[in-house]
Amino acid sequence: LWRDDLKIAVLHHGYDFSKAKHQEGMNEEDMELFQKIGLRPYFLMVSTIEPRKAHEQVLRAFEILWKDGHDFNLVYAGKEGWLVEYLVDYMKKHPERGKRFFWLGYVSDDLLEHLYRNAMACIVASEGEGFGLSVIESASFGTPIIARDIPVFREVGGDGVYYFGNTKEPRALSEDIKRWLELYKENRFPKPSSIKLMTWDEHVERLKEILLED
Repeated sequence: LWRDDLKIAVLHHGYDFSKAKHQEGMNEEDMELFQKIGLRPYFLMVSTIEPRKAHEQVLRAFEILWKDGHDFNLVYAGKEGWLVEYLVDYMKKHPERGKRFFWLGYVSDDLLEHLYRNAMACIVASEGEGFGLSVIESASFGTPIIARDIPVFREVGGDGVYYFGNTKEPRALSEDIKRWLELYKENRFPKPSSIKLMTWDEHVERLKEILLED
């Protein structure tokens, strides 16, 4: 039923890695892993492995890029979700796993921060999303963002994101990444510094204002 007395408000994600429970830096295992990943420039995806996140499309796009001679690493940080048994099996058996493809599963905040800070770009390929926390987190570290062209990412990212075509075709995505690389070489890629950010503390204060509005 329609309710005239209901009010709807929009509140984007906050960010603040300094508020996270960090260790005393990365442990030895994380450091060795990060050093191996950093042997090549790498692209990062941060999210649970689930169908709407489009991990398979991204991996297959990189298979095309690798075949075409582009020598980059692809890194997935995120645990296994649901309805991805085939994809998980495919990733575990992938010939590039541990070489140019890394699926890390759950990672510590310390390692995740290093991954964000040093990535060539963060890819946000979700076909449907809330507001996309990895967009905000990437921007907070100044990491370039390559995101699917869907309305919510336009709302959050504005002109600070490079948008790729909303198609499920790996070849189309690989061509978009090639175009981004050309912009990157010329330093003409969209800069995340234009994205408006707020900390989680600011987020909470704004939430309280919304809840207390008449």
